[in-house]
Amino acid sequence: GMNLRLHSLGAADTPETSVVLKNAEGKILKRCEVPPIEAPRDLWPRHWDVIFKLHGIESLDGCYLEIDPERKLCEITRENNILRLENTGKSVAELLRT
Repeated sequence: GMNLRLHSLGAADTPETSVVLKNAEGKILKRCEVPPIEAPRDLWPRHWDVIFKLHGIESLDGCYLEIDPERKLCEITRENNILRLENTGKSVAELLRT
């Protein structure tokens, strides 16, 4: 699988949202709902871990992860909501063996 850790960095609790794995064309391959995450008011990190099972996905080439794909959250910036996966040239099966 693919592990992803989402952090709450703001001064307010985050509402419920989702994180998705999309292919290069923007088609959603996997989706996970993320519950509200408490704001780190005491300066201790708050996070939620997501695990995407990669069954049925042959390659991650061109894929990317996106938080809040429906753009429901009101944020100062969305620039850190997309993570492009590096082009490894390997199949998912090869990646899972390493």
